[in-house]
Amino acid sequence: MAITCRVRDPQGGFRRAFATVPVESAGVNIKNNWDALGMRASGSHDILFQDCFVPEAALLDDGPWGEWTERILSGQMAFNMGLVGGFPGHCRGRAGSDRRDGNNPAGGRGRRAAERPSIQHLTAEIEIDLAAARAMLARTATMADAFFSQHPAGRVPLGELHTLMKDFQCTKWFVNRKAIEIVDRALTASGGAGYLNTSPLARLYRDVRAGPFMQLFSPNEAFEYIGRVTLGIDPHLAN
Repeated sequence: MAITCRVRDPQGGFRRAFATVPVESAGVNIKNNWDALGMRASGSHDILFQDCFVPEAALLDDGPWGEWTERILSGQMAFNMGLVGGFPGHCRGRAGSDRRDGNNPAGGRGRRAAERPSIQHLTAEIEIDLAAARAMLARTATMADAFFSQHPAGRVPLGELHTLMKDFQCTKWFVNRKAIEIVDRALTASGGAGYLNTSPLARLYRDVRAGPFMQLFSPNEAFEYIGRVTLGIDPHLAN
């Protein structure tokens, strides 16, 4: 496990460090208490560390506690880009198959659901939102590739990195919200069948709702961060 921790420095202050802790270490207690509305397969249990010894060699220093660093910004952006990218892909694969169920009759009139103008309209709205989400994500990923190609690790201008992170936060919020709206429309198109726990749409609805809460940041923090960077204000967020 890679654990973010606070380490006291010789001057009496604190620094942030990443501790590498093997799961089988003495003093590690995984509580197996993950009981969320959605994302149930993620296994995001509480972990209790009690008298768990971590050798100094297992610590990676990352600068003063509470300060932004290149590693935090670039690392969070890199692995969260993939997480955000999963939402429109998952929506298209699952919501799309339910919308195109040609055997689903509509209102007892003998027509397939796909033949109803209302379903066609919902499908068009879903396709528009998917296209917008994919385009925004592709733009941000292309910008990030170009940025990190021009700036080797350890020499990234922090101000420019904040501008890139601001752009990613705009993308993350947009894609997360559109995923929720897309699945909601798919549920509308499916009718009551999609609301049953046995329906893949029910699980998908619970899962996509978790997107906005994922790091980095939650919606409330994201708006503050985006606004501060855009206005040229110190992007440090108060606790």
